[in-house]
Amino acid sequence: MSSPVGKAHEPNGKPSSAADSLSYAAPDSPDVGTTGQKCQPDNALTQPPCPDINDWELARVVGQLLCVSVGHHTDGAYGFSDSVDDVAALISQHHIGGVCYFPVGDAGAQPEEIRRTLATLAASSQTPLLFSIDQEGGLVTRMREPATRWPSAMAVAALADLERTRYLARCSGEELRAVGINHVYAPDADVNSEARNPVIGLRSPSSDPHIVADQVTAAIAGYHDAGLATCVKHFPGHGQTTVDSHSQLPQLVTTREEWERAAVLPFAAAISSGVDAVMIGHLAAPALDPRGGAATFSRPIITDILRTQLGFTGVIITDALDMGGAHLPGSAQHPCVEALAAGVDQLLMPRDPLGAITAIVHAVDCGELDESALRSSAHRIIQLKKRLGLFAEPSCAMQPHTHHTSYPETFSTSQTHAESGTQADEPYRISHSPSQVAPPTSTDVSLNNPATLVSHTPPTAPALNPAAEIDTRTKHSRTAFRAIRDAIAWRERSARFRLDPQRPIHISHDRLPPSIGRGVEDVPAELCSQLSAAGFSVTCHQFDDPIQSANQPSGTHTSDRIQRDTSPQRIVIIRDAWRCDDVAAQVQKHIAAGVDLVICARSPYDSMLIPRGIPTLLTFGDIPAVARALCDVLIAGAALGSTPVQLPTPTLDPRLSASPYTAHNSAGPLSEDTTALLDLQYGGDPRIHIRPYRHADREALGNICIRTGDSGSDATGLYVNEQILPDIYTYPYLEYAPELVHILDVDGQAVGYIVGVANVPDFARWWDTHWIAYLRRRYGLPSAELPARERALIAKGYDPQSMVAPWHTDYPAEFHIDMLPVVQGRNWGSKLIESFRQAVAPFAPGIAIGVGARNTRAVAFYRKLGFHTLHTHESGTYRGYTMGISTRGTL
Repeated sequence: MSSPVGKAHEPNGKPSSAADSLSYAAPDSPDVGTTGQKCQPDNALTQPPCPDINDWELARVVGQLLCVSVGHHTDGAYGFSDSVDDVAALISQHHIGGVCYFPVGDAGAQPEEIRRTLATLAASSQTPLLFSIDQEGGLVTRMREPATRWPSAMAVAALADLERTRYLARCSGEELRAVGINHVYAPDADVNSEARNPVIGLRSPSSDPHIVADQVTAAIAGYHDAGLATCVKHFPGHGQTTVDSHSQLPQLVTTREEWERAAVLPFAAAISSGVDAVMIGHLAAPALDPRGGAATFSRPIITDILRTQLGFTGVIITDALDMGGAHLPGSAQHPCVEALAAGVDQLLMPRDPLGAITAIVHAVDCGELDESALRSSAHRIIQLKKRLGLFAEPSCAMQPHTHHTSYPETFSTSQTHAESGTQADEPYRISHSPSQVAPPTSTDVSLNNPATLVSHTPPTAPALNPAAEIDTRTKHSRTAFRAIRDAIAWRERSARFRLDPQRPIHISHDRLPPSIGRGVEDVPAELCSQLSAAGFSVTCHQFDDPIQSANQPSGTHTSDRIQRDTSPQRIVIIRDAWRCDDVAAQVQKHIAAGVDLVICARSPYDSMLIPRGIPTLLTFGDIPAVARALCDVLIAGAALGSTPVQLPTPTLDPRLSASPYTAHNSAGPLSEDTTALLDLQYGGDPRIHIRPYRHADREALGNICIRTGDSGSDATGLYVNEQILPDIYTYPYLEYAPELVHILDVDGQAVGYIVGVANVPDFARWWDTHWIAYLRRRYGLPSAELPARERALIAKGYDPQSMVAPWHTDYPAEFHIDMLPVVQGRNWGSKLIESFRQAVAPFAPGIAIGVGARNTRAVAFYRKLGFHTLHTHESGTYRGYTMGISTRGTL
């Protein structure tokens, strides 16, 4: 038999968690790839030749400029039916160039329904369609379960890992391509500098333009990796507005100099990075066009600034023309004509497509529109389709994709402010030093070389394999969950909270607010369920409603230690409470009565209601899996995310809260948390480190052992006396060799550890003369009423000589490693093992570890580190391995 450290040899043992075996794959790793997606669902084998639009009549050219929708914003003012059959007829008869997918009902958001719909529409078109979708992550998600739910742009920015940003975008793009989408309206390039912004918020990565620029660049690279065309929005910048353009026309209140210092930078970075399209926001920017109308209809903004000064040569798209911010006096066709006159290429979701085509042709006949300009717009759209590989002949295939992470010569790489007073015919000089997402494959990047700005090649793949699709979906689900969990952040790192397993929990929460993206999670109810399943006693109620007690799951044991203390841990959960005065008042009433923790489960700007010093967690969106992630964070008392936005100073009246990052201070100093985010993004994570063991860590390590005691999962409730786990697998090592114990620490909290010995035979002798007496006093003879796994552990503790095995001559050292889920998958497990390996190297030539064969991830993890199999164990249905590694060299 192995030692207790090698406990996975025994069927009733507690196998190693192999904490790092679940890490998300790097973008270029061989086990991550497409699932055989096609840009067009059903007509890939009958692709038409690339057309010559010079031979087209004007009405057909105009049809290419329209992107109609299946589904729409629900205001009832449409001049046509947008059912699938009617849209298919519209496409067939009028040569429509693109379709924007809006789900109709819950079924419409399911991938298979989207696939079928797009296949039907693709079959109706003579010219391949651009299939577009709003799939930003977070609340703006048109394709939902069973597709993966990805975190918001702000949550992704809170990870402070540009390679991870790129990989998440790639995964999302792969799923979109699998259903036939070839153009995603993402990423959002707005700098959310206004805390009370009603429409952007979490859709923006940050209030800092440099962070937004880097996140946008990384996301574009990821979508391109998946073979999707991209679109940044909402030019010239929607982040500093306080009005929702879906209903009214917002005003961008800023000077031109302030705009050039902040809002334009992410768009310029996106252009340099090869973005395929730019969406114009329905917002007025008097500093850029003194006439004050919507940018959608502004030639100075679209043609003079975006086309000429920023050098964008791709497709320019309106935001949806059914929005209130796009309203113009006169007919429903008037906005279409005005947008094209301003320099737009594609009209998104016009209210009356047939009327729009007629009005546009008439405007050409009357001299209001230039036919050559419309043909140039259609040519840009056809060229985008060509680069997506939608046409048959090889001459239309895309050139190899290059990810441009360097900036053109017209951009300054210094940290000085942008020059002001730029003339209309000069390119902007933007102050931003981009972070490298991956080594650029070409240095020939220039605003004067349009070919370098928009070329990319999607991966080609065989037909869709259902088994591969399921496997990829599983990987993606795990990747998304870890991103959601790792993004959760403390508002103040100096004010943190960790659940006490000996006290009950009381959760109070606001009413569920309107959910613009739908598909949200009821975080209070789900968190209550998660905590209850983890062994806590939980009560939950909505503000001013009767208290409800969480039911314990069937078969779950609540240990006596949870029932001893009736003093509750008080948690308040809020979701966009800042938007509603009555809810904000209820929040402050509960806080005045005393709380231990506040969870801002949707918007981080709810923190303006919470006084400083109260532990406050930010989740950056209440999508599914957030509650499960919160459970991990609360048990560990550690949140790994950072705050990518400057938050308002808390006030008793949120309506009086100053914007945290207005144009007037956009060049000013960053907050402590935002500075920390920059430190993480451009370096390591100083909050996480490995340190020596301290006696004060003992109880925390015991709790970690219990929380990972079921094959790396939570063992709470699985044992009559769960303290048997640390008494066998943790505490004896703390007594025998505390100098070999290393702690994984996050902001002062122990969240993982490695324990072990340099000489197993000597350890067994110590156990026999010291530790066994403690175990006999505590547990006596194993009762037949105890579960079999518990009796087996006690019996193991009474037989220390079973620890010694023949391989201990060459591999005398052994270890045991446990890490809470909140830090798994971040390469810290391998770092803990290396720290132990170096510590025992002077005393032991090799290290052995026991692993159960069913824990395939752990086996793969250790083999990846260089461990090899020393012995195979078989007993009945059980199979396990002893694996070993030399202490010489490095992992």
